[in-house]
Amino acid sequence: MSAYAATIVALAAVALLVAAGVRIVGEHERLVVRRFGRVHAVRAPGLRFLVPGLDQPERVSMRATELDVFVRAVTRDDVAIKVEATVVLAVHDPVTSARESEPSYVGGQAAAEGALADALGDLTLADLVGRPGPAALTGRIDAAVRPWGVRVERVAITNVDVPLGPDLLAWAGR
Repeated sequence: MSAYAATIVALAAVALLVAAGVRIVGEHERLVVRRFGRVHAVRAPGLRFLVPGLDQPERVSMRATELDVFVRAVTRDDVAIKVEATVVLAVHDPVTSARESEPSYVGGQAAAEGALADALGDLTLADLVGRPGPAALTGRIDAAVRPWGVRVERVAITNVDVPLGPDLLAWAGR
């Protein structure tokens, strides 16, 4: 093999190595790079280079996701209610979000349901009927979903269903 052919083969190998390491990170994404199993860096949007064979990339979407949450709860004045709410979550920490074994929104939805049920237990029926969603709900749900690397953008109570029963009649008689 001549020196010319060896140079061509070497250049082709280098070109393949460079092409294998190039990644394009989208506008609403972050690339969490792990090297030897540890988080090495978080890459911002644009054209990024990774070391092939050493770096394992994981894409994390930073877009907001809207979740429909359905909760049964008992208010502070002992009225059983069914609440439908919309919770908008967005990733605020891509490293924490990438560490979770399941998508961060799955754990975030379960935490949001539990926090919403707890928060509704501290409110009265009159507090829920007059307003679309008390501001205290956002803070409590946000504190519950932070371990998944997401934050609450907005909480809106879309429907409050109060079944006609003795607890509602007792509340109305007050």
